[in-house]
Amino acid sequence: MNVPEEVKVQREQSRDFEWQYYMLHNTVDVSQDLSQCGITAIPDCFLTQCYYLQNLYLEGNRLTELGEAFFPSLRNLKWLDVRNNLLKTIPATIADHSALQVLLLEGNLIEALPIEIGSLPSLRGIQLGRNPIMYPPQDIV
Repeated sequence: MNVPEEVKVQREQSRDFEWQYYMLHNTVDVSQDLSQCGITAIPDCFLTQCYYLQNLYLEGNRLTELGEAFFPSLRNLKWLDVRNNLLKTIPATIADHSALQVLLLEGNLIEALPIEIGSLPSLRGIQLGRNPIMYPPQDIV
């Protein structure tokens, strides 16, 4: 994220500040890179204000979940990079996401994929390496 230098000092004091800054300046962006920001959760205000977002990069954070509202709220999302986080599951609400084309999940703690992933009409690529996936079996994935 392109945060001005004078803002970076405040950013260190509060992770919430980063989200507030983002919301003030980037609500119509179609692409946003929030990789390596130490993010542990995605606030509801982000989901409700970023309707136009198509590409979201959240690689290398500490996310433990995406939440049930994640996919329904970001209807235009085409590319999602959540590699190298602490995700254990992908919400079943992914089922109604018709725009998603690329889903990068490598390096998480995911043991089972929701069956709904198989019904995504636009999905062209999925990256699952370095996850302890038990279901569906690796030979099917």
